Amino acid sequence: MVNAHLTTKPDTRIGQGRTAEVFAWGESRALKLYHEGWPAAAAEAEYQKAEAVFKSGAPAPAVDGVVQVDGRHGVIFERVDGSSLLGHTTSHPWAILWSAHTMAELHARMNASD
Repeated sequence: MVNAHLTTKPDTRIGQGRTAEVFAWGESRALKLYHEGWPAAAAEAEYQKAEAVFKSGAPAPAVDGVVQVDGRHGVIFERVDGSSLLGHTTSHPWAILWSAHTMAELHARMNASD
């Protein structure tokens, strides 16, 4: 696991949410960088959960570590291009049952590895 203070600025922002922004980080990585004021514990907890999900064999991106950029905490992930299950469901609302079934199968796979 990488655990470092970085001076390199993130590349292009590719997403944004309530807790963080997501940036391209080179060609094959993405950086989820929590908004200012979010504690390091949030990034650490996300790293632990993401690593467990990846190790379970679920179709999830690999996680490389926890970093700090300009005082903000973040997690570096393998960059996966494509739409999310939420995005697919939003653009194809008639597929809600398929999406729910897929999500249930993924959760079952993750829990089976415990």
